[in-house]
Amino acid sequence: MTDGPLRVLLVEDEPAHAELARRAFENRPGTFVVTVAETLGAARRSLSQAPPPDLVIADWRLPDGDGIDLLRADADGALPPVVIMTSHGSERVAVEMMQAGAVDYVVKSEFGLADLPHVAERALRRRRVEETLADIGSSAVGADVSFDSIVLRLSRALRVRYASVAERTSGDRLRTLACCIDGALVENFEYALEGTPCASVLDQTICFIRQGVAEQFPSDEGLRRLGAKSYLGVPLVGRDGVMRGVVNAVHDRSLQEVVQPEAIIRVFAVRASAELTRLDAQRALRASEERYRTLMRHAPEAILVADVDGGTFVDANANAERLFGLDRDRLCAVDSSALMPDLQPDGTPSIEIAHRLVREALEGGAPVAEVAHRVADGTQRPCEVRVVRLPGPGRLLRLSIIDIGERKRLEADLRRAAVEWRQTFDGLPLGVVVVDAEGRVVRANRAAVECSGRQSWADLIDRPIAEVGPGEPWAALAALARDPAVGSRSDPGEISDPSTRRTWVVSASRLPSDGGGLRRIVLNFQDVTATAQLKEQLRQTETMAAIGSIVAGVAHEVRNPLFSISATLDAFDARFGRTEGYEKYLGVLRGEISRLTVLMKDLLEFGRPSRPDLGVCRVEDAIRSSIASCSPLARRQGVEVMCNEADAAVPPVLADRGRLVQVLQNLIENAVYFSPPGSQVRLGVEWRGPAEEDWVEISVRDSGHGFAAADLPRLFEPFFTRRRGGTGLGLSIVRRIVYDHGGEVFAWNHPEGGAVVAVRLRRATQP
Repeated sequence: MTDGPLRVLLVEDEPAHAELARRAFENRPGTFVVTVAETLGAARRSLSQAPPPDLVIADWRLPDGDGIDLLRADADGALPPVVIMTSHGSERVAVEMMQAGAVDYVVKSEFGLADLPHVAERALRRRRVEETLADIGSSAVGADVSFDSIVLRLSRALRVRYASVAERTSGDRLRTLACCIDGALVENFEYALEGTPCASVLDQTICFIRQGVAEQFPSDEGLRRLGAKSYLGVPLVGRDGVMRGVVNAVHDRSLQEVVQPEAIIRVFAVRASAELTRLDAQRALRASEERYRTLMRHAPEAILVADVDGGTFVDANANAERLFGLDRDRLCAVDSSALMPDLQPDGTPSIEIAHRLVREALEGGAPVAEVAHRVADGTQRPCEVRVVRLPGPGRLLRLSIIDIGERKRLEADLRRAAVEWRQTFDGLPLGVVVVDAEGRVVRANRAAVECSGRQSWADLIDRPIAEVGPGEPWAALAALARDPAVGSRSDPGEISDPSTRRTWVVSASRLPSDGGGLRRIVLNFQDVTATAQLKEQLRQTETMAAIGSIVAGVAHEVRNPLFSISATLDAFDARFGRTEGYEKYLGVLRGEISRLTVLMKDLLEFGRPSRPDLGVCRVEDAIRSSIASCSPLARRQGVEVMCNEADAAVPPVLADRGRLVQVLQNLIENAVYFSPPGSQVRLGVEWRGPAEEDWVEISVRDSGHGFAAADLPRLFEPFFTRRRGGTGLGLSIVRRIVYDHGGEVFAWNHPEGGAVVAVRLRRATQP
């Protein structure tokens, strides 16, 4: 019977009677759901549909037969309770109906039809009593039952959601011998008595809580999950009179619908005690066999015992039953080859694998293989099988089978996670290298591999970090790997490589040691050259702007007095220039005025705000103009200015052509000055893109002695010069103009001799 409204099938061909009966049931809202059938055939169709009715109320006389025909046609006893309605109270008809199997009869009258809801409840209660008695009778002491069948029958007899037989394991704990929920067996478990109604059972002969059991025992999680309202429990007493455990019943409604629930559960408790006594006797008589069964039952894997000569299984544990979906008897009845498909997933015939495992086991080995097994529903499961020969007569083999489907899934998940981790690791914008205690590379991501110039991370594995590459960042990383002070985290440090003009941020952190005590360090590095250059440009720009503001004011103030001095000197020359003794002084004064004029010009240029008019500029045109402007100076110095042929693929740059020519003139003049007579000044053009940064680099190389190492950091500082008569502002002006273009300027000594100054400008985007 369902826990919802009772489903009633009313078989009545008289509309007035059917309407009266329907109204009687409708007066009990939420208790009954009534379906009306006017013929015997319609009633049979309703009975064949799901869900079936809980009760049938049928007229005795119907257009196509008698209501009793429903009972006569029910050969398997699956028909719900039937109440027959008659138009008169004939005793003969009543006896005939009851003999046919009707649970009650009703004389059709206004009173009789109005009383149908009570008749229905009475009939259903009678059927429950009959079923309960049948269940109790089937669980008599002499019957072949088990704890599982006891709890299942108990749950049906009491119509409860939960029933169990639990054995006492210690003073305050119980372990279930069998339990079921909603008519299905569940795994046994152990629980504490404290805070449960079972503790009350140990203190008295019976515990019957009709309402509010979950509220009385709020710490009992099992009662809360079941939504328990009522509880019934009796002690499980052994033949020696010792209290062995508890028989429980829990329901989410009241047990008042059940006839004498206390008496019913006592009958099952007696049967459970008898079963416990019988099992104890069996254990005593067959101790060795029980130990074997215990090992089989509690083995973590599925176990089958195979008879090689018979080609069948002779034993199986519960795990094997669960794995293959067959009980022990059916497993022992099937041919051993039926549990494997014809071909394994890799195409190998299963019979070949089976023969190999049997042969090696009979020879004394313990072969292991991964095979696919076929289970009851026809699907295949990946399993690991270990085969050993059992001692004793005959050729018996024990097959230990582990379902590795979950392991395979986890391995697949692990492989997928490893791929995702590798992709994430490789997708980081910084280089990551993991080294061991000896400083050897253990892991490296793609950025680190690319920076090292290797083809694959495999080329870095087990290589000392100091030998990965010359220069930075590898030297700094090697130092961090050797530093014993490196902890779980370290502050990033910035290092520069003069040979490559790159700047890096490096850091290190020590990983927690694993169980083997291995020490590993994670080394991180990132190329921050662009950021460092921007910071340096900003610093230089701010410095130059401050200096420029000062020198511009000074130059402006000096210009007028210098003009006056020059005019006065011209007047003095006109009047006294031919006077003997004055001429040598006039030459010195004019030289100094000329030098001051050049200085004032450079100061004004240095302090003048730079607003380049950017546009598309062809590099080769700017170079030709610069060389032409410097040709007179080059001829006087006896130096040849040369330029390599610009590659046709070199794109134009984004620059102010006049300013670019000014920059190149300044660099060429400096190179000519520092080159000895008869030597050369070489200009070069190189396009660094698009695989790298999209830059065009113009370099000017002299034939002199090169820069002093101490002078390299100060070359572009204002007023710093090694040139006789120089103002020290030329290269500062060059750097300011280049920075205003968003470019970069570098200086270094060429390996073959001479100094090199290079200007790098961004490629112009073609319209």
